[in-house]
Amino acid sequence: MPSVVVNIVDSALNVADTTSVVTFTFSEAPVGFTAADITAANGTVTNLQPTADPLVFTATFTASSPFEGTGSVSVSANSYSNAVGNLGGGSTDTVGIDTKPPAPTITLDANITADDIISVAEAGQTIPVTGVVGGDAKVGDTVTLTVNGKDFTGLVQPGKTFSINVPGADLAADPDKVVDAKVTTTDAAGNTASATDTEGYTGSNVPSVVVNIVDSALNVADTTSVVTFTFSEAPVGFTAADITAANGTVTNLQPTADPLVFTATFTASSPFEGTGSVSVSANSYSNAVGNLGGGSTDTVGIDTKPPAPTITLDANITADDIISVAEAGQSIPVTGVVGGDAKVGDTVTLTVNGKDFTGLVLPGKTFSINVPGADLAADPDKVRTPKSRPRMPLATPPARPTPKATPAPTCRR
Repeated sequence: MPSVVVNIVDSALNVADTTSVVTFTFSEAPVGFTAADITAANGTVTNLQPTADPLVFTATFTASSPFEGTGSVSVSANSYSNAVGNLGGGSTDTVGIDTKPPAPTITLDANITADDIISVAEAGQTIPVTGVVGGDAKVGDTVTLTVNGKDFTGLVQPGKTFSINVPGADLAADPDKVVDAKVTTTDAAGNTASATDTEGYTGSNVPSVVVNIVDSALNVADTTSVVTFTFSEAPVGFTAADITAANGTVTNLQPTADPLVFTATFTASSPFEGTGSVSVSANSYSNAVGNLGGGSTDTVGIDTKPPAPTITLDANITADDIISVAEAGQSIPVTGVVGGDAKVGDTVTLTVNGKDFTGLVLPGKTFSINVPGADLAADPDKVRTPKSRPRMPLATPPARPTPKATPAPTCRR
């Protein structure tokens, strides 16, 4: 009589692994063996296939879910035969199944602290956050508390309770003032599940202030700015002594019609180029119930150091420093150099005979500006700048233009 051995390959099935290969190994090549000859308990058999070995077939067993117990795959006796028509014997294999995940529960105690408020004092302490677990959760499971974006963990204790220390500073700083709790457990079959709970509380209401230097930049033409101090609660004990300034001074601190807002004047140091700041020190004021307030700082770019350009006319206005009759009828290029903070593109103005003639500083920090020889000849004082030269006989000495370098407009923060 032909025979068959059924083998469910996996030793156990669970939530993470619900299927197993099943092999059917015959003593002789079977005749008439089909899926209809196979029965399954607490699962299904699909995809029956022959293999390269005529004695072996394979299929897939999928466990029922959710289910906890034993599954089986069987081949019925007399459902197939051998080549000469002898009917074959049956066979069964079993597998343990647990596709029913654990169902834990978790409950945070109603108050995070005795009054469910994190006081200023408690914000500096460590607070034990407590609760209980139930359902399939068990002693030794891990509980995770999330506060202020940070995780704090502990284990379930006998009696299915937990107590996990959380810094009061994180409870005070948590944006939504809610503790998020999670317990994770794993059963004997390797199935893992989690449960969650949340519990809100009240923060300590530490007051705060925002300092704002209104002007975006200060310079020689504008050395002062209004400064506003905007509090989250009406401050108690806020005075000018609580304010510090860097690279400038703060004066005229005044309350406004809004009890949350004060104003003052910041005056930048001069001459100075860099960053100024106005700060309110932490713990220098409080709210109505005595909670000390936080600090704040604002900064502003300062440039109260004016540029220092220089300008020098070349020594001779003409080759011999005399305006001849012929040159009085020509256009004379008056030349020189600039230095210091003067730069290419700045404007140079020459004043001759009561008239202004302008040009730009060129690469190399030179300039050349055409002036009518007639104006040089007619200039009444024949100004010689930067230095005087004696008058020359027999011809008209050239007028020495009065030079002025005008830097191109700049904006400094």
